[in-house]
Amino acid sequence: GVHSSWLSEHFTNLLERHIGPDFIHWREDEHIWDKIKDVPDEEIWEAHRKNKHSLMIFIRKKLAEDLSSRGYSVPKILNLSRLLNPEYLTVVFARRFAHYKRPTLILKDNERLKKILTDTGKPVQLIFAGKAHPSDKLGKDMIKDIIDFAKDYKVEDRVIFLENYDMNVARHLVWGADVWLNTPIKENEASGTSGMKAAMNGVLNLSVLDGWWPECYNTQNGWAITAGEFYQHSDLREAAEANQIY
Repeated sequence: GVHSSWLSEHFTNLLERHIGPDFIHWREDEHIWDKIKDVPDEEIWEAHRKNKHSLMIFIRKKLAEDLSSRGYSVPKILNLSRLLNPEYLTVVFARRFAHYKRPTLILKDNERLKKILTDTGKPVQLIFAGKAHPSDKLGKDMIKDIIDFAKDYKVEDRVIFLENYDMNVARHLVWGADVWLNTPIKENEASGTSGMKAAMNGVLNLSVLDGWWPECYNTQNGWAITAGEFYQHSDLREAAEANQIY
């Protein structure tokens, strides 16, 4: 569920300074949150930068451990120290890999996505994490599609898939992402708790207006993917939505 334990240390400290040391116990009092408007942007950004730096370190360490357990060479493992750049826009998609969640929607136009990822002026890196049900072949195929895209388009330094998704991995991702991507088929998402956890840590959501997002989106706290609402045919809808994401 979504609760205060998903707040990072840096954002907890920030809220304690500006809202009050006991804000956790009074969090349902709407009036205390009026103070959030007075928190300097610079302090929010600094807390986010620290979270993002921690995420980069965590991912490098995790990938190194994964490769080491498989017997990869030392040079291959050492190369991970150059993987991920905290200065790049970091977009995260992390949740169960199910068809209706459409984790590969962003791969709709591979060439265009590669250009976005490798833009020298505004570089982007994508981090995916999640598991498919053992009997869900389509879910497992979507994971393979992501890995194949990174390899075939030579963007393995910009597209990362984290294996063995668990609460610890999820915690670091909701802390350190710049943008939290959510692309379910509309009216199929019951809630979308991962996006709530990310928002608690100052992360902006980019999401289809489904689950919790229609209630919280206010045009200033993220982006709504709405282009597909005008199409009944799934291929046209997905093309329009992918285009809006790009």
